[in-house]
Amino acid sequence: MRRKHQYPSLLCSDTRTHRGAVSEGQRLPKPYYKTELGVAYLGDSLDFLPLIETESINLIVTSPPFALKRKKEYGNVDAHEYVDWFLPFAKEFWRILRSDGSFVLDIGGSWSPGLPTKTLYNFELLIRLCRDVGFHLAEDFYWLNPAKLPSPAEWVNVRRIRVKDAIDPVWWLSKTPFPKAVWSRHLDEVQQQSRRSNSVELTDDRKHGVQQLLFARLPRGGAKAAPSEVSAGASRILRQVSDEQERRRT
Repeated sequence: MRRKHQYPSLLCSDTRTHRGAVSEGQRLPKPYYKTELGVAYLGDSLDFLPLIETESINLIVTSPPFALKRKKEYGNVDAHEYVDWFLPFAKEFWRILRSDGSFVLDIGGSWSPGLPTKTLYNFELLIRLCRDVGFHLAEDFYWLNPAKLPSPAEWVNVRRIRVKDAIDPVWWLSKTPFPKAVWSRHLDEVQQQSRRSNSVELTDDRKHGVQQLLFARLPRGGAKAAPSEVSAGASRILRQVSDEQERRRT
């Protein structure tokens, strides 16, 4: 017999039958995989989550099955059913997460059936997680996956009216506005990355491009800039770039 669990605080319902009803004091089963760094369990997370102690987890990182049009072997629900399907998991995430804990969700988008437009299910889920469950959006990130295959083929490869969808939103959620988070311990790595991002290396081709840009922008009032003006302007820019690079190296 199928049971229906109502979650009024979440404004959703779960019509699934939870296999192996949880009894008081029941513990997690034997791990499927174990190392000195931790353990892994194999099974339905809706069966495992109720066995975890309340407010005992610092970090939850998950990338659930997306609401893709093409069905996967592991199972994935349609976009219009996705929010109600996910919220029972969110209820347990909220319960087991510490007050200073974080919940990180990687959830890509999906395309509307037969149309070159995206669905909004992942954004609707984010709003419900914050509005109904109570999570705060600490920060949003976007994962670029350039190796992703071009899709949908109809709009990207055949008609060529859309570009490859290679971005997945990654949302950092928390129970309070101030979850435990300290990135200063990785300050050296962040600074090095910032220096690499801000550095400018000019090849001969790029130097020529700077000169061409100056030639296009220097003329005023319809008069052509003299080659000497272009050369002088380009030289000034190249000297500034070179001086800035030297300053950063020292």
